[in-house]
Amino acid sequence: MEYYSRRNKPDPISIAELHMRISALVEDYIIKDFFKEKLGITETTRNYDSINRKSVTQIGFNIFPIKSWLLSQIEKNRIFDTIEFLYQYISEPSGWGPKVDETNYNYFDYSVYNSRKGKKFFQIDVNHILVVFEEGYELTKDGEILFKGNDSQNYIETEFPPYDIENIDSLINKAIKQWKNRNQTLDEKKQAIINLANVFEFLKKEGTLKNVLKTEDSSDLFNIANNFSIRHYNQLQKTEYDPEIWYDWIIQFYLATCTTTLKLIKKNRP
Repeated sequence: MEYYSRRNKPDPISIAELHMRISALVEDYIIKDFFKEKLGITETTRNYDSINRKSVTQIGFNIFPIKSWLLSQIEKNRIFDTIEFLYQYISEPSGWGPKVDETNYNYFDYSVYNSRKGKKFFQIDVNHILVVFEEGYELTKDGEILFKGNDSQNYIETEFPPYDIENIDSLINKAIKQWKNRNQTLDEKKQAIINLANVFEFLKKEGTLKNVLKTEDSSDLFNIANNFSIRHYNQLQKTEYDPEIWYDWIIQFYLATCTTTLKLIKKNRP
């Protein structure tokens, strides 16, 4: 359920509130023993030494206790690294019941841990928080935090039909990932657009593009990349535009056209 402020487009939360919410969320998962299997953390067992040694090795700093971070430590990269680190080591416990060890000692413990379900629950809960920080971020199923953007950029979530894993699908997936990278530069945005332009280049050489787009229409696709200084440079190119704004429009147009074109090609196949 989305509460009132979420439905009515709240102002972005601050870095301090992001830290507070993530800290509370992690505490809730600790109480539910979601970090018991892989990190050995439970509500009653709070020895963080071994976990912190692991986090120092992998991301360069002690994670726990999160709520006790110094003010100078509360910054975006540190919080995002913490989320991605914890995502690797989460699992849902189930099957609580009596156990007997090799010395005939009776105790209670879980019998099953499900990493996939644990990650899914954590991803959903984390994304409820990340989406209202700055312009919006998301934790993907691969455990990477990427830029999500506001409502006008939801086209980047478009589901494109699988077509050719090596020559088409990989280029589109790479372009989407580059575009949503949280530290993306203008050159990376440009490269994402080039990757999508190369999709049309491949379809043109393959001979399938002409079956669904008229020659003048397909030419327009390449003119966008060429005339806006995306691929090839010439003296007639348009240089007076703001790439921060126009790149956003170009990738929206290319991604939508990629999806539509692939659907038409698959539909018209004999």
